[in-house]
Amino acid sequence: MIARLCTRVLPRPLALNVAAVVGLRVAQGARQHMVARTFLTTAHVSEPAAKEGATKSKSKTTAKKTTKTAAAKKASATKKAPTTKKKPAKKATRSSKRDSNDPEARFKDGLKSVKVKKAEEPPIKPMSPYSLFVQDQYKDGAPTGNFAERSSEISARWKQLGDAEKQAYAERAESLKEQFAKAQEEWYGKTDPRILRALNVQRKAQNKPAIRQPAHLRPKRPLSSYMLYMMDVRDSVAVDPSLPSKEAMLQRARLIGKMWHELPAEDKQRYVEKSKKIMEEYKAEQSVDA
Repeated sequence: MIARLCTRVLPRPLALNVAAVVGLRVAQGARQHMVARTFLTTAHVSEPAAKEGATKSKSKTTAKKTTKTAAAKKASATKKAPTTKKKPAKKATRSSKRDSNDPEARFKDGLKSVKVKKAEEPPIKPMSPYSLFVQDQYKDGAPTGNFAERSSEISARWKQLGDAEKQAYAERAESLKEQFAKAQEEWYGKTDPRILRALNVQRKAQNKPAIRQPAHLRPKRPLSSYMLYMMDVRDSVAVDPSLPSKEAMLQRARLIGKMWHELPAEDKQRYVEKSKKIMEEYKAEQSVDA
């Protein structure tokens, strides 16, 4: 339109020049607009298309890498997986291998492992008269309530008993005491001393008091050589009969001591050897195989 307007208004030569200039500029602007639009809307190709052979080799390489990665993961999983170890079979103990009929077998593994039979346990101490009364009360039906209340009630009943009834319980307790003393003497006489030692070792591990052998049943410690000599010559040493018993005993001891010092070496050695032999026998009886 600008070109037509110029041709009508302006002179022809000038109009042609103006139209040409205007048309050129419009054409250039349109061309720039087309180039910019084409540049923005056209896909940008950074690299040329790969060949068919290269694509196949690349896919093979990728597949090999994937296979190696999977194999490596599988191997690491196998290594990390915990292996279940078989528990070793329990070894037979030495005591089980030994002959069960051998009485010495159970003492060879130590005192803690000795199994004491029921028949080998020491006799139980007898009950007192009051314990027998309590036992009868529970047989007849103990009073109701908690332990403290029952104990208080039974104690009150015991105090209410007459002398004759209490004497009956005392006689029962004395009879049980005599039976216990007899059973105790038999037990210590026939039982291996190692059984008592084993019981005390096991009771100590359980924080229980040890079983004490009565003094009258304990083996007496052997006398020394001088005491053996004194026992032999005591009755033959005369003292002043007018002296009190204590002073007479001291006088006899002084005389025997003087005689011992004056005794010939050969006679003295005889008592020394006798005492040594008795001591060895005593230690052999007291020894315990661990």
